[in-house]
Amino acid sequence: MSRHAAEGPLWRRLWRIGRAAGAGARQARLRWAGLFLATATLAMGLTALVTTAADYDARADTDRARAPRMHMSHPDEEPVAHWYESGNDITGSPQHNVVFLAPLDADTEAEPPPGLPRWPDPGEAFLSPALLRAGADQGIAERYGTHAGTITGDGLTSPAERLAYVRAPEGHESFDDSDLITGFGARGEETYPVFGDSAVVYGPDILLSAVGGLILLPTAVLVVIAVRVDAAGRDRRTTLLETLGATAGHRALINLGEAATPVVAGALAGTIPAVAVLTWDITLPLVGYPLTAAGLRPWLWAYAATVPVAALTVLAAVVLLHRARRAADRHDPARVSRRWMVLLPLGAVIAMPADLTPFAPNLSVSLAQYVTGLVLVLAALPALIATVMAALGRAVAWAGERSGKVGPLVAGRWTTHHPGVTARMVATVTVGLVLVTQLHIWTSRTSGEAAAAAETLDRIGTSISLVRTDAITEKELTAFRRDLAGQHVLALVRRPDPRSPAELRGDCEALRSLGQKCSVAPAPIDTEAGAQARELARWTGTRAGLAVREAPVTGYVRAVNEPGDAQWTLVTVADSADHGASEAVSRASYAHLGMAPFIDRLGGNALGGMLQYATVGRWIALLGGVGLLVLACASTVSSLSEFRRFGTRLAPVGVFSGNRRVFVSTSVWYLTTPLVIAAPIATGAAWFLSQPVVRGTGAGLSTGLVVTAVVGCALLAVLTGAVGARGALAGARRWTPAND
Repeated sequence: MSRHAAEGPLWRRLWRIGRAAGAGARQARLRWAGLFLATATLAMGLTALVTTAADYDARADTDRARAPRMHMSHPDEEPVAHWYESGNDITGSPQHNVVFLAPLDADTEAEPPPGLPRWPDPGEAFLSPALLRAGADQGIAERYGTHAGTITGDGLTSPAERLAYVRAPEGHESFDDSDLITGFGARGEETYPVFGDSAVVYGPDILLSAVGGLILLPTAVLVVIAVRVDAAGRDRRTTLLETLGATAGHRALINLGEAATPVVAGALAGTIPAVAVLTWDITLPLVGYPLTAAGLRPWLWAYAATVPVAALTVLAAVVLLHRARRAADRHDPARVSRRWMVLLPLGAVIAMPADLTPFAPNLSVSLAQYVTGLVLVLAALPALIATVMAALGRAVAWAGERSGKVGPLVAGRWTTHHPGVTARMVATVTVGLVLVTQLHIWTSRTSGEAAAAAETLDRIGTSISLVRTDAITEKELTAFRRDLAGQHVLALVRRPDPRSPAELRGDCEALRSLGQKCSVAPAPIDTEAGAQARELARWTGTRAGLAVREAPVTGYVRAVNEPGDAQWTLVTVADSADHGASEAVSRASYAHLGMAPFIDRLGGNALGGMLQYATVGRWIALLGGVGLLVLACASTVSSLSEFRRFGTRLAPVGVFSGNRRVFVSTSVWYLTTPLVIAAPIATGAAWFLSQPVVRGTGAGLSTGLVVTAVVGCALLAVLTGAVGARGALAGARRWTPAND
């Protein structure tokens, strides 16, 4: 030891010894790169968690600022306006909110809602920029009246929010006392109405769970693999230090000195995404969600904390994963794997009862429960495979000894005595295969009704619309029909008794446009007359079917003015090739049929659910794609480490045996076989874990995907064995005896 190394306190000398040991290790560069990647990835994963929390916090602040103060909840305050929330949609997009406003006094000094420069005049509308962009090709700017301007950012939960503030034309307002408000802005801890995107987006706990399961879990695999690169040498060093009387603290200082530089460098590199989102407004790829830097900056303290948290977590793993093994574990290395296997049934018991259907009583709790079980199962799977391989290794070694074959003998003994190596080698395969299947089933979630609605949209487009209103006059209905020149208007009547068929009423011209006969007596609809007739029967008929008859549509006016048990709906029918029919109906409805008419298309509710599923699927694909990229890094580090270790250990065996086939046979048993066995076990686990997601959602695990995944694992196993054998052969050619 040099004079400089011997100077200073003991902790500093131990730290320097660790740095020197790390620089001189066999796989020093690979471990440096692995620790750098692991820490940087962990810092980025923590940044994703912080960004999620910060974005939801900014959304909540906006919700509170724009929340209407309902007069019913604040009777001591003076009402200043009417406020009523409704909904509408754009073809191919989820529903958005339309808020109707009307100040009680035209000269009111009350502040308009945040985001508006003034109260809208009668017949005016303010729209969010995202709504204007999404509906530009459908004339959204003029749908609700005269476009008065855009809603500014302080009135929106995000730049992507689609929202409209509308004041109905004079004579069309239909508010009541329950719509009175005294102003805007929630105070204290009081509850308040939530509208806009906040009413339909999933809560932060769901997205945080997704980030944890899809990004941080693969990151944990990468951390373990990076920490244990070239672990055999450090394990020998740990044993030696323990024999010399070194305490756990002394050993920890040496390990920390060896790992500190790449860990700190990785933690600093991992701040790049944080710096980016805090400096610029960024739109996330695939999902198109915008992150605003101004909304995230209040959480600067949390972003800063990701650096020390990531570094300390990896350094803690460095210490904990290089502890001196107990005597029982040294004599039976598989004991460690068997202890991890306890998590397998525990995870299954937690995950399987989770209710992940869209109408689950508490989806947030169910998802957290499912992710917890999923993580536990995935943590135990590599240990299960390592235990299976340890048992198989004893049989292979026995068979190799009996037959005199060196390859099986060596491979069997290595597998038996190093289950941790097997676990790390198969971890990326098992976690990756389960992650791929999770991506598939979450993105394939739909329902039979949603699929049917999509088929309907393909067949007839938006040529048929459904409109329901409050009380209207015959004059308003006439004006509505006049604005829909080229379309036919009928009335649909549905009675409460499901044994009574629904009835479609209209004039002879309208009935003939659907290929139906004109008769005053109700007759079952002829579904062979065309696609529009079939889709009407499918979506508007009762269990008793759908009947058609010639009758004046003006009966709708009497029905809605004197409501009875039957539900009346206006049905507009255009030519299937008229792609602008739906927008014309929306524009005419808002112009003539009261303040907030309900406008829908055949299967519209089901189609909206499918669009919501598609949004969730894109988020899962984004987060899962990042997770797969992390697993690819982990697999690369693991493979390179094992190839070098395998080649170094096997080279002397090949040289002394003089038989090159020993490289192939050993690599087949030691490298290829664990991966081959991992494929069906991981596939079974993936199928098992998919059941809570599949139940009641229309999702399914594709047979083609499963076959492709298993075949891919088999090819990877063969490739791993081939590369390992080739590396060992090359190492044998260069090998010379050394004092190691």
